[in-house]
Amino acid sequence: MEIVPFIYQTDDELLSNTYIFKDAHNNCVVIDPSKDYEGIVEYIKSFKLNLKAILVTHAHFDHIGGIARLVIAFNVPVYAGYEDVPAFNDPYKNCSELCETFVTYNGEVKPLGDNEVLHLLDEEIKVIYTPYHSVGSVCYYFPASKVLFSGDSLFNYSLGRSDLPTSVPSKTRESIDKLLKLDNEVKVYPGHGRFTSIGVEKAFINRHF
Repeated sequence: MEIVPFIYQTDDELLSNTYIFKDAHNNCVVIDPSKDYEGIVEYIKSFKLNLKAILVTHAHFDHIGGIARLVIAFNVPVYAGYEDVPAFNDPYKNCSELCETFVTYNGEVKPLGDNEVLHLLDEEIKVIYTPYHSVGSVCYYFPASKVLFSGDSLFNYSLGRSDLPTSVPSKTRESIDKLLKLDNEVKVYPGHGRFTSIGVEKAFINRHF
């Protein structure tokens, strides 16, 4: 398995991270295509990858801006937590209205539930519902590789905001505790900032929260 990060170091993209996760048979998924960027399409085509799906951790505009380009190029399904599905075409709920950018995606989004398992690659992908940053936030856990894509639920020495239009602050600790139950060596790839691990964040959170 291999993780290919696309990190956009510009203020207008809010430093959102996009990832390609690919297996030994050149199948891959894209997690949080934040930017309408031809480079991801070119990468997939140049390495002859078979894109199986787009996985969205939450439907905020800085994580969904590149979906349409990928769907047009590869005709693949889009997955997200079921309670975030309405936000894809609602600029207020996806926070783009707050930044006066008005981003929407009007195509089909397949809803996911807590503990659902996707069979898209050589290994299973487990869905972990973490509804606090947004009402339908999810994380994608790859148990065999011990990798977690945490979106804006868990960062390097930080947690996500809980003061946005569909945030549920009362669910913060419950959601984070789900992630802290994972093994300490699980690598965490967040929606913003640097990579980390469950062990590092567990120690930090237990000291400060």
